[in-house]
Amino acid sequence: MSQLTFTVLTERGRRHVVKVAATDLVQVILNKACQKQGMDPSKYTLKSGRRMLDLNQPVRFSKLANNAKLEVAPGGTGGGAKSSHVMLQTDGGERLSHEFDASASLWDVLSHWNKQRSETGPSLLARTAPDGTPLEPVCQYTQRQFVSEATLRATTLQSLGLAGGRGAVRLSFRPAQNAAAGTAPAGPTAQTAPAAHTAPAAQQLTTQGAQAAVSAVTTQAPAAAVSAVDVPVDVPVPAAMDVEPEPVGAAQPVSTAQSGGSVPMDTSDDEPCAQLQPRPQPQP
Repeated sequence: MSQLTFTVLTERGRRHVVKVAATDLVQVILNKACQKQGMDPSKYTLKSGRRMLDLNQPVRFSKLANNAKLEVAPGGTGGGAKSSHVMLQTDGGERLSHEFDASASLWDVLSHWNKQRSETGPSLLARTAPDGTPLEPVCQYTQRQFVSEATLRATTLQSLGLAGGRGAVRLSFRPAQNAAAGTAPAGPTAQTAPAAHTAPAAQQLTTQGAQAAVSAVTTQAPAAAVSAVDVPVDVPVPAAMDVEPEPVGAAQPVSTAQSGGSVPMDTSDDEPCAQLQPRPQPQP
């Protein structure tokens, strides 16, 4: 639900910040501002600049911008309203319509129809659940819910912005809060008190068991890994080869790859090469 904020200036020169929902009536703004100042909202109205506002109109349709500045003025359209037309929709789908005074509360509206229903049939407010739990009424107006008898007595039709207007209130029921609180035990019983002391011991045992399980898994993991490796057994060892030793001082053949070049040739036994003779020059 979106909220709007307004700054309301009262006739005493004080400013008040009021927050309302967009679905609320303009009357709600006036009621909250007058409640903060201790004023009677039935004697005043609201205006924006020079325009008088319709108090029975929803805020979203009043052409008021967020953070707008309003002013409380005496009299006006909402000052003389004394009655409100309320339609009550029950949880069974029935619609009850009647006109009430603006100062009447939601509890007065429910009591009016409860009195009439009690004369002709079952009571409207006396409800119980199938298991025997008493139910309490819940009134919903727009998107606001009012629960418990004290809240319904304190909420008037004028505070809802229904002074001189019309509105629909939906009625439903839910288990009473005081009944649920009465069935709950006031304190810990004799059986639940020792459980509170034994809880830390149980938690300690659980923690120790978890640590023991983790240590067991950590210890067994390396052993399982070692056992999983296949170690060969009785692997035959090759016999040593008989190699004749070479005599010391024997010439070792030098390979071309080790010398890094060509092997020199022994030319000691070759015949000497013939000497080159000069070529005779021709005579002139």
